[in-house]
Amino acid sequence: MSSSRPPQVGHWSWLSDARLDWRPQNYWAAGTKVQVHLNLDGVPAGAGKYGGADTSWAFAVGRQQISVVDLSKHRMTVYHGANTVETIPVTGGKPGADTWGGIMAVIDKSPSVHMQSSTVGFGNEYDIPDVHYAIHLTYSGTYIHAAPWSVGSQGWANVSHGCVGLSMGRAAWLFANTLPGDIVEVLNSPKSVAPGNGFGDWQESWSQWLAGSAVKA
Repeated sequence: MSSSRPPQVGHWSWLSDARLDWRPQNYWAAGTKVQVHLNLDGVPAGAGKYGGADTSWAFAVGRQQISVVDLSKHRMTVYHGANTVETIPVTGGKPGADTWGGIMAVIDKSPSVHMQSSTVGFGNEYDIPDVHYAIHLTYSGTYIHAAPWSVGSQGWANVSHGCVGLSMGRAAWLFANTLPGDIVEVLNSPKSVAPGNGFGDWQESWSQWLAGSAVKA
């Protein structure tokens, strides 16, 4: 079970046979404090296995930051609440390597990531050992990151292999001001991210989300 202050309507939903997520109906309110309690000791898990212990943890939601990437305008707009705090020229995925569209939440971030095209289905097209300011969006390998090699296209054209590329300075700013869990909305892509490909829970409508639960709201 979970509880929050202030209270927010939410529910569990199965995203796969092995993954059960809980989300509020709408984005977490800034400053929310959440307590989670999982009573798993002795719970049957199938194949003769049982939960071994109960567990609890807590977390607090930070300020609300939403970054909206419009692939048709080649712009990212960063909002704190209702206020625009930054507008950034970007490049997204080129045709055939389009950036996943939809609502994602930041999984994690790293100051440097080794990116290899062979790991994401692009053969030997690139092998970059130190891609800077990498903000991780999907398990399939989508990042927002510094892409100094494409600065001439940022704000004008989509030329990447699916990631969102920024100049070094703008990527450094976004990296410093991004937290895991921040929302990223990608508009005007021809393809949509699956909810389980990262933290895409809000990719589903509330009715879709409730339909994925064995417990009726």
